[in-house]
Amino acid sequence: MTDRTRLTATDLALTLPDGWEQVAVGGADLVIAFPERPDGSFRPNLVVMREPSTEPVTAASSAAIAASLVIHPGAHVLDVALAHAVGAGGVLEGRRIVYGYETKATWVVVHQWVFATGSVHVNLTASCAVEDTPFVAPHSDGVVAGVVFGDGETAGETGGAVTDHGDGTR
Repeated sequence: MTDRTRLTATDLALTLPDGWEQVAVGGADLVIAFPERPDGSFRPNLVVMREPSTEPVTAASSAAIAASLVIHPGAHVLDVALAHAVGAGGVLEGRRIVYGYETKATWVVVHQWVFATGSVHVNLTASCAVEDTPFVAPHSDGVVAGVVFGDGETAGETGGAVTDHGDGTR
């Protein structure tokens, strides 16, 4: 991971994995994706979305789970774990939600990190085909581990997000 993609308008900085590219998608603050595949199979991607809110992270994660079940009927929530990120005001508590859903071509695995900054809910949602998970997960985990929330001037300088699985692993 070498290219730094900075979202100064959203006070968020992240690192673009080698070989991935930024893609313009309406309604999203940022989308990065694995290059198009010649066979047209599901393209691994990570979407950043923000929504103004002063609600706590529990409300943000509940809303994310509810939305996943509406957007993908029949989705299965597989895990919810604590996550943390570094922000301008200190450590932000978050959640990592894992769910999956079936498409006509494959089963899609989604890892969604949700943070509440006090003024905005931030969702970082990584999706890939289940068969791509061993290859893609280290890339999306690396992106999220390097995410830094800041004030626009300091975003991206230090820190990152960490998932706490409750068993001593991250």
